Amino acid sequence: MNAPSQEDLLGYLLGALDAREQEQVQQLVDQHPQLEARLLAMKAALAPLEQVNEPVGPPPGLARRCCQFVAVSAREASGSFGDSNPELSESDARAVTGRPTWQPAEAAWQPTDTAWQPAEASTESAFATTSPQPAKSSRLARRFFSSAPAGEAHAHSEWGWSVMDVVCSCAAALLVGALLIPALSAARFSSRSVACQNNLRSVYNSLTQYADANAGRFPQIPEAGPLATAGCVGPMLKTAGLLENDKVFACAGLGKSASQARIPMTSEVLAAENSEELQLYRQQMLGDYGYTLGYLENGKYAAVKNLGRSNYVLLADAPHNATPSRTSRNHGGWGQNCVMADGSIQFNRTGFIGTDAIYINDRNVVAPGVGPLDAVVAPGYVEPFATWICIQ
Repeated sequence: MNAPSQEDLLGYLLGALDAREQEQVQQLVDQHPQLEARLLAMKAALAPLEQVNEPVGPPPGLARRCCQFVAVSAREASGSFGDSNPELSESDARAVTGRPTWQPAEAAWQPTDTAWQPAEASTESAFATTSPQPAKSSRLARRFFSSAPAGEAHAHSEWGWSVMDVVCSCAAALLVGALLIPALSAARFSSRSVACQNNLRSVYNSLTQYADANAGRFPQIPEAGPLATAGCVGPMLKTAGLLENDKVFACAGLGKSASQARIPMTSEVLAAENSEELQLYRQQMLGDYGYTLGYLENGKYAAVKNLGRSNYVLLADAPHNATPSRTSRNHGGWGQNCVMADGSIQFNRTGFIGTDAIYINDRNVVAPGVGPLDAVVAPGYVEPFATWICIQ
């Protein structure tokens, strides 16, 4: 792939490409900054679609219009109503709610305990010989609007379900589904996002306790050794007895795909017997989250101080290598929860806090920031200083 087309970029942005094409586009984006600028512009154009997660209530008057539609349709099917007004009359409204209903005046039918009888007939024979049988459509209308109890209605089971019954039932089921399914999906998304924020808040509380005991500085990543990764913060907090439990490093937004969140102790990491075991520990150190890599000041590494800044990202959902600006996929690709240095938490949809990218530094590299205002969050297995040395 020499130069990705607009369709290729859109497919990459939406995750619609296969693995090989996704990797090719990612390589081109890494090599050409202008492609990343195009991707960001496209993502901004698609931003209004993110509002589909918000539940939408039914329009005003929906129930009334549905009742009118059912009543008018049944009235037209019966062929016995003289009033052609499409609006629901007072007597029709009483019929829909189950109270005394309409009856055709000319036939003067009256319900009894056993069957329909004409008002003036005295015997069954008189009914059979002098009174015409009601049309099927009239019987259907009376059955629909009848207030007879369920047991009595069962006596007329030979009428069965009409086409109108089936249509109205299906319409009602579709209406209920259309209203409930988006609301349930949005509620589940919101509850998982809140659960993730609660976990991140618990980790932040442990970090502030660590900073209080270490001259106001958050955990510093070693420049060499088995713990020289962003994930060292997990074992450090656990070894210091500041971790509430390992499960706080599991993101609820991943559902069943969330990590088991088994955080190793620093002694376990240091005692790793081979590179495979060490790599396994590094994958587990931060669970589903990422931690700031700190920054370089005058060529020297500096850990982040607890200055209570509201625009500096300290923790966040772990980034993903195959998305523009490495945004997280923990919440279905809709965004990431970010914990600021002052403890505030926000759900970020763009991958930027102001003009500062969350997951790369000002040189578009996953490495320590180039200054105290350049925040870079990385997953637990990233070795920030190995990356920094490679780009010098």
